[in-house]
Amino acid sequence: MSKDAEKSLRKRNIFKQSVRETLAVGFWGYSIVKVFIYDVDIYFLSTYFPNASWVIRFKFLFMLGGVSIAWLFTKNKDIIGWFMYIVFYPFILFLWKVPRVLITRRSWIGAFAFIGGTLLFFKSLKFNIITSALLLIPFSVICQSSYPVALWISIGLLLLFLGILFFRSFYFAFKPSTLFQIQSHVINKFWDKSRSIFTPDQEVKDLPVEKMSTQQLQKWSGNLQMAVIFNRTCYFITAKLRDFQKSRINVIYYVLNFVVIVVLTVVVFGVANYGLYKIDSNSFSVSFHPRLFHFIYYSANTIFTNGIPDFYAVSSIARFLSTIEIIFGFLLLVILFFLVTTIQSSRHTEEVDAVVKAIRLQGEILEKFVESEYKMTVEQAIKELERIKAGLVKVIYYLSSYIERQDAT
Repeated sequence: MSKDAEKSLRKRNIFKQSVRETLAVGFWGYSIVKVFIYDVDIYFLSTYFPNASWVIRFKFLFMLGGVSIAWLFTKNKDIIGWFMYIVFYPFILFLWKVPRVLITRRSWIGAFAFIGGTLLFFKSLKFNIITSALLLIPFSVICQSSYPVALWISIGLLLLFLGILFFRSFYFAFKPSTLFQIQSHVINKFWDKSRSIFTPDQEVKDLPVEKMSTQQLQKWSGNLQMAVIFNRTCYFITAKLRDFQKSRINVIYYVLNFVVIVVLTVVVFGVANYGLYKIDSNSFSVSFHPRLFHFIYYSANTIFTNGIPDFYAVSSIARFLSTIEIIFGFLLLVILFFLVTTIQSSRHTEEVDAVVKAIRLQGEILEKFVESEYKMTVEQAIKELERIKAGLVKVIYYLSSYIERQDAT
């Protein structure tokens, strides 16, 4: 293939990837806004194209037609691949794209924090799913239903969700963080479950390398490589943990956690007040016909005790909700902020030190294991692997060079 053809093919692939990425981001952005925030499509058409509002009722057919037309000019595997990419885009983004970018750019601190957060999320997957249901189900009911009983139950579930969220935040403020312990636990589990990968076969354990057959040498060097890589990885992780500790990125993690709680508090009370308004519109004095967005705006002002002149609570229940939100705002701005940023941050160094010690101990165990099973030190093992031109020796040298730089500093 000529250079011009390669250049043209590269540009075409980049264009396809850009279009696919734009469609995926647009689809999920529209879906999130449509479901959780506002009917943006209805608002756009009713505002700028009022005579075309009927399009909303047939949007699925229009989408199906667009896909069908695109299918005419593409291969089956391409359209199926695009469909799967768009549908599973959030998983692709968080489990593949973000880690790959961080690792390829050697942003190890960011990669370490991201991987730790991902492990923490899946460790609490059961809790996350249950609490998400407590939030999303009543949210959807309040937005779609007009039955008072369903609305009251939904308001109660939203307040229950918020109570659980605050209790969990207080609880974990005084409990040692599992962010680093998970990684240490994973390494220990890997050692327990995969020890056979590092152990040489009995038939070649005491056999000199020169007398091994090609198959025996390949198996022996493969096991030795895995043992050395795991040893170097333990020291590599401890070095990255030290960098992570010095970066103070944990402060960003705690602040982001605090911001998420603030946003959820505002949204929960906004939706709860919207549900109360749907039950009894006289609960609020308002000079216009409010939508969900207006109640979230009202909630954001209430939590910071900033009243809106033409939008305020009238009924006892509405005022009671406003009072509760102000109390939650006080907890957020005074107590919770102090707990999350001060108490947890002060424990950060001790926790990292403990995990570094545990992982480094695992590395030392691997060193003794190599000496016992292979009758050589790790340094001698690296030189031997280089001599026989083992396939992963470059990876070993990369990890070792970084560890040496860390030791030198």
